[in-house]
Amino acid sequence: MGKAYPVGGKPLPLAALREADTISLRRTFLLVAKNVVGWLFILASPLLGITLPGPGGIPVFLIGFALVTFPGKRKLTTRFLSGRRLELSDRLLVGLSTLAAVLVTVGLVTYGAAQFDRIESLLEDYALGTGALVPFTALAVLTSFATAWVGLQVLNWSLGKIPKLRRLARRWFKKFGLRLLPPRRKHGRSGEGEILELSETSQRKLRRVWSIAGPWLARMVVTSFALGLLWLIVLPLLRGIGEVPRLLRGIDVLGLVLAAGVLLAYLLVARPALWRAVLAGLGHWIPLREASKVWTVAELAGYLPVNMLPLLGRPYLLRPFGVPARTTWSARFYETAIILAASLMTAALFLVGAAIGEVDLRVPTWSVVAVAAAVLVGAPLILRPTWLRRIFNIIADLLDRPPLASGLGEARLYTILGLGVVGQALFAIAGASVVADVLRLHGGEIALCAAAVAVAYAAGNTARPVPAGLGVRELVLYGMLRLLLPDGAVTMNPIDRDAAFALAAITLRVWTLLGEIIAVVVDVWLMRGKG
Repeated sequence: MGKAYPVGGKPLPLAALREADTISLRRTFLLVAKNVVGWLFILASPLLGITLPGPGGIPVFLIGFALVTFPGKRKLTTRFLSGRRLELSDRLLVGLSTLAAVLVTVGLVTYGAAQFDRIESLLEDYALGTGALVPFTALAVLTSFATAWVGLQVLNWSLGKIPKLRRLARRWFKKFGLRLLPPRRKHGRSGEGEILELSETSQRKLRRVWSIAGPWLARMVVTSFALGLLWLIVLPLLRGIGEVPRLLRGIDVLGLVLAAGVLLAYLLVARPALWRAVLAGLGHWIPLREASKVWTVAELAGYLPVNMLPLLGRPYLLRPFGVPARTTWSARFYETAIILAASLMTAALFLVGAAIGEVDLRVPTWSVVAVAAAVLVGAPLILRPTWLRRIFNIIADLLDRPPLASGLGEARLYTILGLGVVGQALFAIAGASVVADVLRLHGGEIALCAAAVAVAYAAGNTARPVPAGLGVRELVLYGMLRLLLPDGAVTMNPIDRDAAFALAAITLRVWTLLGEIIAVVVDVWLMRGKG
């Protein structure tokens, strides 16, 4: 790999190159986000202008236009706001007007040809022949040209009023600390400059308001998203609601209790031990019992949108052990990556088991085996420390978090991955027994359920902004059950079948939530004072 040289000729240090890449990535992300928001404002402005009283759409359009980026934007804005009229004798303008008039005429003639039977009938009613269409067509041409000419005159008249409107807009914007077409910067970043600028006082006020309203707005967005996903699961359940009582009556209580015991072992031992091993690899060792308390409490608090109670978060709960927030954030990333890989590998193993057991699959057996083999080989490769470090630093930069200070060694990482596969297999088996009990499944079909549960858990665990993966896990499980289970496994009509899958997804969530609550009670209340 060649070295990068600045203008002076000396090679740039590696740290400087990484910092430059980080700044470039952040600017690119902000530029794309700003343009997306800007175009959304522009597209929403006509609707707001129609529905809201007053010029409600104009400020929204101007804000959106100020956010978007394209070459010549400031020059175009300056020309428009100066009120310069169009030269109606300009050849380009005359050509465009003529082309527009011709296109309108062609459109009218085409529409008339499509409706020729009705037009012919109308001509017969007035005792006119088809020759009368010639003057009507000529009249349409003349009308199109006249309309184009009048439209240009109206446009010129409107442009002449723009300077007055600009002065009024500037006074109105000044009340909100906005400057329309601020002067170009003599120093700083090169470019065309912004067409709308917020004063320093308004920026400070906006930052204060955003510091309070921003987290709550994020909570509203993620909660609404989760509820929307859950609604997609509730809809098929409501359509086949008549099948629900029969399915619930057939659930084996003893099997449910045994599955709950396996779930508690997973929540109290397997997952906390994995997270504790990650922390130990990052240089912080804590007792397993204390790790179990911190992990279960923080996991249950994950149902609150965007950490509404920071006192229940891992950074705060780990303070007594001297673990900095930066290490907590790094451990959370490693844990998520390992659980994602372990869940996918677990699903692949169950799919291979179902294929070997000659279960009647909805897809060709060779394709299932091929995908499973790819996952079993690819998941460990993605967990290579150098790749994880690179992915972590990209995510940390986008979220304005500190970069990774130290990473896990390859041997420790793969050891923890093996523990993760064992833990996810326990959870998948317990969850599959609950799903299979609801759907009345037996034999190799339970292996398909275990694979679906593992994939759904991986999706919900990765969707961190959504509270506890709420809605994501249910929707993925619903889709995986529909994809994997053969038609003969659940002998119902399609509506009741979809309702049964939705009920299984919701039952698994309720079962998991109850297990998490019991785990917190066992950790925090029954074991208080022990340690």
